[in-house]
Amino acid sequence: MLDAFRKLADHARSDPAVFFFAGNGSTDESGSPTLVSADGRNGEVFDIGLDELAAIARESDAANLVSIIDASFVGEFASGGARSVASDPRPRPSVRQSGGVAELAFQHNVDVSKAAIGSVNVYNERGITVALGSSASSFTMEGEHRGILGHRRWVSGHLTHALVRVLADADGPTTYGGWVESARDSDGSSPRAFAAPKRLDQPLFENHRLRESALATLRELELEPVEEAVAILRRLIDDRQQQGDLDPAGRLDLGVAYAETGDVTAAVDALERAVSLYRDVSVMARERERDPRADHRLREAHYQLGRVLYQGGTDFTKAVSELDRAAESDPDNARARYYLGQAIRQMVERETLAKATTALREYLAMGAPLGDEDGVREFLGSRRVESGGDSLLPPR
Repeated sequence: MLDAFRKLADHARSDPAVFFFAGNGSTDESGSPTLVSADGRNGEVFDIGLDELAAIARESDAANLVSIIDASFVGEFASGGARSVASDPRPRPSVRQSGGVAELAFQHNVDVSKAAIGSVNVYNERGITVALGSSASSFTMEGEHRGILGHRRWVSGHLTHALVRVLADADGPTTYGGWVESARDSDGSSPRAFAAPKRLDQPLFENHRLRESALATLRELELEPVEEAVAILRRLIDDRQQQGDLDPAGRLDLGVAYAETGDVTAAVDALERAVSLYRDVSVMARERERDPRADHRLREAHYQLGRVLYQGGTDFTKAVSELDRAAESDPDNARARYYLGQAIRQMVERETLAKATTALREYLAMGAPLGDEDGVREFLGSRRVESGGDSLLPPR
């Protein structure tokens, strides 16, 4: 199975490919999720870890690989629930172990998101998450199903049949996100996809690498005139500055152009300079003499600076200040009010979460006297992942 998967992963480097497993899941001696092959546990045949498959997919750069895993790994099923078997106590051979893969937590939830087997992974959520206190029987995936061929049969793979049912609908969804959502039903299937958000919005089973290459080429073509405009504006600003003209309007245009190229730092620098010049009394007096739209340009500079700061996520407090100025000075500026509201929301959420994080860290440092230590640590761990920083968790 591993040899066949390596070939499939190599193929997925340049062409679309699907890895589909419908069978029993389990865990190894360390609690990491595994797949049990048809001949598994006979003699020297060991389970195959999700971490092994993920490592092979990474090594092969399998950008076009879609993996569908219709199996269960949750602890409550370990004694032999739906699509799961008891753990294999034997250690997997060291020659097959894949280094550098984060160990997957295996208690009441299995974090399969850390084992990315290709670009899109689909699991049955009931097979990777079990609520505390629930029993395996309440999550049995066996039920009566009218097959695609029209006959009735008993099945234990609701995920598989739900996904196939949606694909068989000619008017069904055409993206991964739509496919997974449409496959949700009340009689057992609860598919969950793990992928980058942009991937979930892409068409099913297309060549992702080819698509990304084409989009990158189109982006380069779109940016060519913008980059040319940046070069022209910089030359004009330099020429005018040598003549004693500080040219705030040119700097405003340059900041907007930089923002289009994605250079947030350069855009903020140019826009801050434009705002500073327009707010200089002597400069503004000269601008009003030669440009009847000078006051409008000042309002626009405040708006553009606030928008870029908000979209760049660099300084929500300053973004709110700039957008507030733009909104106050122009009652009809709907754009300023939209971004002002969004920036305020982000600023409040960030400040509130920071305060919550500090309070809960101090609570753990006090010994968690009210309990719920695991829940608090889970929250602080998720905050660390979101922020991309160092651990927020105090030592146990």
